[in-house]
Amino acid sequence: MDTEQVWNEIKNMKGLVLRTLDRQNPFEIIAVTESTVIIIPKSTGKERPISRVGVENAYRHLTVTGRLTLNELESEFTPRNPVYTLQFWRRCPGFNTN
Repeated sequence: MDTEQVWNEIKNMKGLVLRTLDRQNPFEIIAVTESTVIIIPKSTGKERPISRVGVENAYRHLTVTGRLTLNELESEFTPRNPVYTLQFWRRCPGFNTN
């Protein structure tokens, strides 16, 4: 799956309530534009934008290197939002969750 396909899958997630993997904290995907996915964690009720560039660059890194830690995801690609970004990918068809 290429980055454009991943973004199209994320667009289809608008309106879904997902949960973070570790703590099972719910968050809703309220909008997906050409440059940003906007989520609202149910715990805060505050909008959080996550850039398409960060999501796609992290996905590229993962597919090229075969690995990506949460620390790398947060520090290099999607600051403050790695647990949400991971859940977008887990919902994509064919994404390996092991």
